[in-house]
Amino acid sequence: MKGGKVLVVEDETDLRNVYSIILEHAGYEVFLARNGQEGLKELKKANPQLVLLDIFMPVMDGKDFLEKLKTSKTDLPKIIVCSNTSDQKILKSMIELGADKVVTKSSLSPSDLTKLVGSYF
Repeated sequence: MKGGKVLVVEDETDLRNVYSIILEHAGYEVFLARNGQEGLKELKKANPQLVLLDIFMPVMDGKDFLEKLKTSKTDLPKIIVCSNTSDQKILKSMIELGADKVVTKSSLSPSDLTKLVGSYF
């Protein structure tokens, strides 16, 4: 076990499960949330070092998640935004709100995901 904790905040069940399988296989402890609201609760419980965050989700989206996280008093984990949007204004706003990196979901292979996450541990 690498010892790293990763929180996946993703509303698409299949993608959330695939990320979980890939990361657990690579030795990470993975926690899952279906939206930003669940993500904030899981963040407090699990205290992950890294969050993989979708932007467009029901209940609370990735932008609201980052805004709430930014105003919290907790130590901030590293945040990788995973999205298929090509809207540069939205992507730039995610970085401005505290995301460390933005990646395109559709081009992220399992080995790319493992390497990307590994670069933060």
